[in-house]
Amino acid sequence: MFSGALVALVTPFLNDNNKSVDYESLEKLLHFQLEANINGLVICASTGEGTLLTSEERTDVIKFVVKHINNKIPVLVGCSSCSTNEAIKNINIAADLGANGVLVNSPYYIKPNQDSILKHFEIVSNNTNLPIVVYNIPSRVSVNIELDTLRKIFPLPNIVALKDATKNFETLSTLHNEFPNINILSGEDGTLHACLAHGACGAISAAANIFPKEISNIINSWNNNNIKEFKSSLKVIPYIHNVMSVTTNPIPIKYILNKMNLIKNVVRDPLCIINNNEQLNNLISNLTKY
Repeated sequence: MFSGALVALVTPFLNDNNKSVDYESLEKLLHFQLEANINGLVICASTGEGTLLTSEERTDVIKFVVKHINNKIPVLVGCSSCSTNEAIKNINIAADLGANGVLVNSPYYIKPNQDSILKHFEIVSNNTNLPIVVYNIPSRVSVNIELDTLRKIFPLPNIVALKDATKNFETLSTLHNEFPNINILSGEDGTLHACLAHGACGAISAAANIFPKEISNIINSWNNNNIKEFKSSLKVIPYIHNVMSVTTNPIPIKYILNKMNLIKNVVRDPLCIINNNEQLNNLISNLTKY
């Protein structure tokens, strides 16, 4: 259902005492992405600092984005929680506000075993009609969703895709062969090309905040079997790796978006902004090359 280039959208904030959501900048970001012909948006997830938003802010952001996108492209909402009941509550809110799908990772912090992960997705999938993208990101959750567990999750109701940030490419190939109806999406920008080669049909990309056209070109050229164009489009990958490795996402993304005059360089506490980073400044100076 979800394929191509989807952007894991940042949430822009004002530089005020409360670091309030900056809706003027959010509208600019949405126009920027639509003009680049991105295939979908993921909001209120990790790149969007979703866990740092209040429930009221989440509701307002979802309303705003759904209204402004107006069904031009799918809008997915990050609805992860360490509590299954809380995840369901978030999903129901997203459904009521017009979201087209949800992104759900396994519960964080509590270090669930594989049976607990399966139980989480069983309950979630049976309590919504929205399409669910399963997010496997051990670096943020601390637990990997193992292959055998994914084999049990994929046939559940409403499971339509996997966002993978594990770099376990053999697992992706196996899943692609066994479950061709489940879309695999790259969740790691630096290995997007490898994910595509092992069965992915798209990505949920943080780097697409900066490079929506370039990320789209990589994916589209691969999906269209244009290998010459695909190889040429990969020149942006080392840049992406360098940007994303500077510090925790979305800090470097917001720094560059600020330099692009799209948002203010503000992140929510306890995250700390970058000020005048020499490595990123050098990268930005070469931005036009890509």
